[in-house]
Amino acid sequence: MTEEAKRQAIREFFTAPLPILHPGTLVVGGCLAFLGLLSGVSGDVGTGILATAAGAAILLFLPARTRAAHGEPENEAQYLSLLRYLAARDRYQARVDADQVTAWLLEELERIQKASGEILGLDETTRDPICVVGPLYSATVAGIDSDLVLRRRVPDGYLYSTYRVSVFQFTDSFLGYYRANFNLMQGVTAAEQTGELFYRDVVAVRTLTESSREVLKSGERLERSTTFSLTTKGGDRIDVVLDDPAIRAGDRMRSLGEEAVNNIRAMVRQYKSVPLE
Repeated sequence: MTEEAKRQAIREFFTAPLPILHPGTLVVGGCLAFLGLLSGVSGDVGTGILATAAGAAILLFLPARTRAAHGEPENEAQYLSLLRYLAARDRYQARVDADQVTAWLLEELERIQKASGEILGLDETTRDPICVVGPLYSATVAGIDSDLVLRRRVPDGYLYSTYRVSVFQFTDSFLGYYRANFNLMQGVTAAEQTGELFYRDVVAVRTLTESSREVLKSGERLERSTTFSLTTKGGDRIDVVLDDPAIRAGDRMRSLGEEAVNNIRAMVRQYKSVPLE
């Protein structure tokens, strides 16, 4: 598959909505068409034709405008007219599955990890980089068009189009880090940050459960977020929200986050004598 075809498949995964026939339209249109047929059979042909035509028009063409279903975002599920339903159903069913999109995401994260060493100007490191990833689903994400910040429901939660990626590179004398917002639909990073920390200045590497009060695009607030936090003596923090009951990042992403935090904590401990929290 070409790069362009992969990006298109990812876009379709996030943007092709589940089509749903509006029950009200079916009931009203069906009743009108049925009454029209009854009127025609009983002899009132003119009324029967008008009622049948009106019912058929309602069934075929309403709703005329795009309508999100069940309070969902428009990319998740939409009420569609019968005329538009079959094509939308075929589009939805033609999407790649969530496992394939997750596999592509992991490939992209590996690419970002490798590129981070060059961005940081590191010629030699003491181990493979460690990547901490958290979903982004705010109305505003630095460097990423809001229309591209999407999510889709999967069996164990949601799969997101946009992530906050933090890569940690280990050298003999310092801990380098690269941070960026990454959009899977475009395959681009934005709002990049880099820095170096002396190991002696790192005082805590841990996961916290805290309220950030951040508001998602869905209107939900992050009240009990599982957050990766690396804190320095000066009080600076590198934070990544890994999950929250409102985020529901999924088992795979949660497992990756926990593994990354444990590995970073273990590596930092090797380079300093002060125990980490």
